Amino acid sequence: MSCGKKSGNNLTVEGIIKNGTAKMVYLEQNHPDGTPPVIIDSANVEKGAFRIKSMVQEESLLSLRADKSMYPFAQFINDRNSITIEADLSLPGEVKVSGSPSSESLIAFNKKMNEDGHAMSAAVNDYQGLSQKKTNDSFSKKELDSLKLKVISDYSMRASALKTYSQNLMFNSESSILSLYILGSLQDFFQQFGEHAFSKVEMKTIVDRLSEKFPSDPIIAKMKSTVPSDVAADFSLPDTSGKPLSLSSLKGKYVLVDFWASWCKPCREENPNVVAAWKSFSNKNFTILGVSLDQDKKQWLGAIHSDSLTWNHVSDLKYWNSEAVALYNVRSIPYNFLVDPEGKIVAEDIRGPELFAALNQFLK
Repeated sequence: MSCGKKSGNNLTVEGIIKNGTAKMVYLEQNHPDGTPPVIIDSANVEKGAFRIKSMVQEESLLSLRADKSMYPFAQFINDRNSITIEADLSLPGEVKVSGSPSSESLIAFNKKMNEDGHAMSAAVNDYQGLSQKKTNDSFSKKELDSLKLKVISDYSMRASALKTYSQNLMFNSESSILSLYILGSLQDFFQQFGEHAFSKVEMKTIVDRLSEKFPSDPIIAKMKSTVPSDVAADFSLPDTSGKPLSLSSLKGKYVLVDFWASWCKPCREENPNVVAAWKSFSNKNFTILGVSLDQDKKQWLGAIHSDSLTWNHVSDLKYWNSEAVALYNVRSIPYNFLVDPEGKIVAEDIRGPELFAALNQFLK
C-alpha cells in the first residue's frame, strides 16, 4: 500500500537480526496493485546490526529482506521518521517494532489473523469429519447434531470477533495504509472459507467511515466511488405459476430476499427459522421473496410445500446461472438480504437468531 499521507522525506530504520548470517538488508516498498516490491535502499549487516537512512516520499507499507531470501523478515509502516526493528530469523513472524504505532498494530493484526486462521480451519475440518460420521446405537443423531452445532457456533463466534477487532483497528488507526491493509487482508482471508469478509451494507459503512477519516487518500476515494450501492437491484423472475414477479413490485414493505434451493441441505435446515420469522412478522409490513437456485421445477415446488414456505417464490431454474445470483453476487446459499420499504439493503446474511434480531430492530 502506498500513496498515503506524507510522512516526511527522511526515514531511518535500524535494528538487530538474530540467528542469521545475512550480509545485506534491503528496504522494499510494497504496492497495492500486486506488482513485485521495489527495492528503494539497502545497508550492510555488521554483527547482526543494520542502519538504513533513506528518502521515502509517502507513508507506505515497507518490508525488510535479508540477502536473497524469498520472503521479507519484517513488514512495517513508516508513520514515523525513526523506527527500530528486532527480528529473530529462527522464529518467522516474531518481530518487534519500536517507534511506529501503526506497525505495532500491523504486527498484532497479523498475529491474531494467523491464530484465528488455524482455529477456523480446524473447525472446518472438524465439521467435515462430523458430517462423515454415521449414527448408531451408541452415537445418536441428536448428539451428532449437537457437536456440529457447537463447531459451527465456535467458528462463527471467532469469525465475528475477528471482524469486530479488525473494524476497531481500522476506525481507530491514524494510518490509511494500515486500514487498507487490514481491509484487503480480511477479504483474502475469508475468501479461503468461501465467504465475504463483509456484506455490501458493512462494506459501504466501512468505506464511508474511512473516507471521512482519510479524505485525501486516493485509494479510499476510488473505493468510495466503486463500492456497491446499498440500493437493492431490481429483477424479475417467473413465480411458481410461471408469471413474472419483480422485487420492485413489493416496494413499500420490508422484504427478505431469500436465496435457497431444494437440493441445499443447510437451506432446508434454515427454513424452519424463516417460517418462524414469517409467522412472527408477516403482519408488520414484512414479506419474503424466495429466490430458488433449483433446476427441476417439480423438486422446487415439492420443497416449498414440504417446508410450508407460504410466501412469494421465484426461479428461472438456471441453478447458479440465475440472473439474480449474478446481480447480487451470491456465492453460497442459504443467503439473504433484508430490503427496507424504500428499496435499500439494510442487512445481509442474517440467519437463525440474527434474523429475528434484525427484524425486531427494523419492524418495531
